Amino acid sequence: PEVPFDTFRVFEWATSSAKELDFGENARSEFFIDSSWTFLNHGAFGGSLREITRYGDEWRRFCETQPLRFYDRVLLPHLVHSHRALGKFINCEPVDVVLVPNATTALNAVMRSLVQGSDDNILMLDVGYGAIKKVCETVCRGLGATADVVPISESLLSAAVDDGEPSSVDDILVGAVESSLQGNTTYKVVVLDHTTSNTGLNLPVEKIARVCKEYGCIVVVDGAHGLLARDLDMRAMAQCGVDFYAGNCHKWLASNKGLGFMWTNAKDAVKPVVISHGYDDGYLSSFMWDGCRDYSAALTLPYLLQFWDSVGQARVREYQKKILVGALR
Repeated sequence: PEVPFDTFRVFEWATSSAKELDFGENARSEFFIDSSWTFLNHGAFGGSLREITRYGDEWRRFCETQPLRFYDRVLLPHLVHSHRALGKFINCEPVDVVLVPNATTALNAVMRSLVQGSDDNILMLDVGYGAIKKVCETVCRGLGATADVVPISESLLSAAVDDGEPSSVDDILVGAVESSLQGNTTYKVVVLDHTTSNTGLNLPVEKIARVCKEYGCIVVVDGAHGLLARDLDMRAMAQCGVDFYAGNCHKWLASNKGLGFMWTNAKDAVKPVVISHGYDDGYLSSFMWDGCRDYSAALTLPYLLQFWDSVGQARVREYQKKILVGALR
């Protein structure tokens, strides 16, 4: 759909300027980060790009010139456009992904939808995100189900001090999950982080998901740190047995705050936390418009994704790896 104001500047930024972007010190001006800091932990809450923030401001101003026109006439076609852009970026059908305020919102919806009784037990990892542990524990407690934790940290530590033949990290992680699934408790849901928040582990979610499926589990991936930092392919995730994937745009993708997404191939199984006008009219409708709030971050998504495609996703990850290896040395 046509944007209702001039977009020449953001288009040039997302195409020509992006292709010429140098990383490191030369890219500092793209962000608002205080230049007196060397900010190592970008993944925690993210740093918004200056130009995408300016573009979001344009949307906010347009909204306030005539709010009724914006919410009743303009908003929904542009949200659909953003869904289509994201679907292409993560290789899925746009009807299988919804935009949400953040990954925590999405995972609240998933857990509250899946856990419906005392037999709907959850298995999660000790390296999982603290907020999601609380979500799982709270939902289970209210229904008499259990939320058990796999001691991944102990498994890795034991392997590190073992004098025997060393095992790969992937084998250790898969083995620890499978051992828990072989126990006395039957689990309905297994929650995995794609990249762990505090410990920075890239979990082999595809391998673990295949094992979980052998035990009939629903696999939920907390991908808060996945988008851009990892090469996301939702069709490949589905083939491995992943049922739900929740991610954030405000971390590595550097969107404005208040933008995440949820993908699933089990759309009928999940309901939103917020019930509004579109509720009970399908997956997209139920999640897409949940009231009068700031949708500007979602509306900037097409140009933001175009920017990173122009920069080159592989080039971004190669630079990240180079910096990490250099720091370790």
